[in-house]
Amino acid sequence: HVNGEYKGLYVDVEQVDKAFLTDHGIDNGGWLFKVNEQRTREGEPNPYAFNWYPFDHPTNPPEVPPPPDWREQAAVRVDIPHLLTLAAVEIFTGNTDGLISDMHNYWYYDWALFPEGQQPRLYMPWDLDTTLRNRVTTMPLLGEGRGHIREALIVAEPTFQSQYYTFM
Repeated sequence: HVNGEYKGLYVDVEQVDKAFLTDHGIDNGGWLFKVNEQRTREGEPNPYAFNWYPFDHPTNPPEVPPPPDWREQAAVRVDIPHLLTLAAVEIFTGNTDGLISDMHNYWYYDWALFPEGQQPRLYMPWDLDTTLRNRVTTMPLLGEGRGHIREALIVAEPTFQSQYYTFM
């Protein structure tokens, strides 16, 4: 309604790009990726890339072994509380096509200041078209699917699983 007169239904889709990052207080000139597609600083290699299992993207084979100190690195290099909160929301809403269940439909952002500013990687969901279906009532508390992050952080790692349960 405009001035009391019905004008119809309108949709304004916000593009995830530098403007989106700036509008949400995120952009400091870092690297935004959509699964394996670089969206900012195109063609410029990310010197802070963090793409080993369980934080790989599809261009990095999941067979690449993690370094022995991956748990310690993860706690510094990734916003783990944010990621586990995202996991809880995805599983609670039954999102079967997201970061946690399928390594699909998400963005991640690496800050340009890392490691000096110690800004950890952020993960952001997108395309939530598979949420709130009938299967929500049958989805297990730890979720299901083949997502590496789900397997490593929620199913197999007791410390992170405990934090996940707190958020859930």
